[in-house]
Order: sequence, then structure tokens, then C-alpha cells
Amino acid sequence: MDRVVFHAAVILAILAATTPAAFAQSMGSVAVDGAIIWRSDAGVPAAVASQGTVLELTGRSERWYEVIIPEQLGGRGDRGVIAIGQVTLVEGAEPPPFRTLPGSPPIAQTPQPRPPARGALAEPRVALRPFGQVGLRGFTARRSFDALFGEPRGAVFGGGLQLRFRPGVYVQGSIERFRDTGQRVFVFDGTIFPLGIADTVTIDAIALTAGSRFPLTRRVWPYGGGGIGTYRLRERSRFDEPSERVDRRQTGFQVHGGAEFTTVRWLAIAGEALYTIVPDALGRGGVSAEVDEHDLGGWQLQMKVLLGR
Repeated sequence: MDRVVFHAAVILAILAATTPAAFAQSMGSVAVDGAIIWRSDAGVPAAVASQGTVLELTGRSERWYEVIIPEQLGGRGDRGVIAIGQVTLVEGAEPPPFRTLPGSPPIAQTPQPRPPARGALAEPRVALRPFGQVGLRGFTARRSFDALFGEPRGAVFGGGLQLRFRPGVYVQGSIERFRDTGQRVFVFDGTIFPLGIADTVTIDAIALTAGSRFPLTRRVWPYGGGGIGTYRLRERSRFDEPSERVDRRQTGFQVHGGAEFTTVRWLAIAGEALYTIVPDALGRGGVSAEVDEHDLGGWQLQMKVLLGR
């Protein structure tokens, strides 16, 4: 009787000593986000575990752990398998017993990438984007244009193509036009006299510019750049003599800056300011010569709509 009591005490002591170790050996923590737990009775996903999820491990093979699917992942005591490379054993633990795991997928599952955050838009390495633009231009030759049109500013319309590269560099070509009809004037002794004769001025600009852009937020990209352009000035009036007609081209330069706002994956809206210098384009005759104004450039505020990614 004493021997039986002794043996029972030894067995109870062994169980008491080994139970915490056995518990520790059966626990693991998921090491990656989006780890798939597969059903043991079929090669289909049973749950997706996030990083840090603690799982009870009940067995292992060469590439898989058998686990009890947690209740927070929809489990009801049923079991599944997860790739060994996606689980880290808890500190001080050892792997669970090795055995054959029925129903495990034939190949090891690679970690699933975390889905992009809401609103983050992946950009292609290279993109060609057409755009349209409308703006308001204020001319450096204020007195000349104010005399013709009653104000030194007017609307411009245009468009172009932008070639954008993922590091943030872009190159673009654009065309735009300003056209307005005022009246001929006569300047005498510094005084401007309207003549009541319709006079139409057209300015066509073709520009090639480059710049860089950077993300301020996921959808807001400030940018800036500059470039060169050619500007054609034409002036027509009903009673013009051939020698009085104006049609000339001049090279100019511009700098610009703004911010682009991505609305959806294929559409962006930009607000932009630019300043243009077109020296020696005016002052060869007429009111601009009288008031000593020569620059056809000026400031411009415009809105652009860009299509494509």
C-alpha cells in the first residue's frame, strides 16, 4: 500500500512539473499580417490572422503547424494548419509533436502583403497624361493692354501632354491661347484717345517645361518647374493696311508652381501659378511704343485637369 501511494505521488509530481512546460510548448505568435489558416479537412482558407495573434499549436509537419482556430477568428474548437514560417514560438517554448497533418495544402504559403491603406494610390513607373487648362493672365504691359481692352488681364485656354516618371520628375508640352477684342487707340502727348475701331489681339504660346513633384499627403502633390516657349502675337483690325498688321514671334521663359490633388485613380485637378517673361515682343509701334512697354509676359493663375495615373 505504501508503494502504491509512493508511485502515485511521483506521478502527480511529474504531471505538476511538466504541465506548464507542455502548455508553453503548444503556443505560438503569428509573425506577419495576413497569415492564412487553412482548414484541415480541405485545402481552403479558414481564417486570416493578423500579426501578434496567439495560437494554440497541436502538431507539426515539415512545413506546417496544426492549430486550434481562435474564437475571435470564427473558430469553434476546430483545427487548421498554418505555415511554419509565419509563426514564432512563445519565449521558452518548443515545437509541438511531429506528426502527419491530413488536409494540409501541398505547397507552403507565402506571407500575404498588407493591403494598401485607404486612399493610397499606387503610381506607375512612367505615365503619359493629357491635360486641359483655363486661367487668368495679367500682362506686364499693363498700360498697353488696359488702353486696348479696358483692363490689363484676360482669360487663357489651353492643354497639353505630361510625361511623368515615378521618382517625381515630369516633362510636359503645352499650347494655349489668349484672344480678346478691344479698340484702336491714339496716343498724343501722353494722353490715350479711343478711336472706336475694333481691334483683335491673339497670343498663341507653345511651351516645353520640366519640373519635379513630391507627395505632401497621399493625394496632394506640390510641384514646381520652368522652361522655354515661343509666343506669337497677332493684331487685326477691319481697316488695317497690310503694313499695319502685326504678326511676330518671340522666345520667352517661364517658371511655375502649384499643387496637384488626386480625386480618383485616373483624374487629378491642379491649381497653378506661373510667371512668364517675353522680352522685346512689344514696343515696335502703336501704343506700346508710346508708353515704352516691351514685355509680352506677365503672371497667370490657372486650373488644370489631368487624365491618367
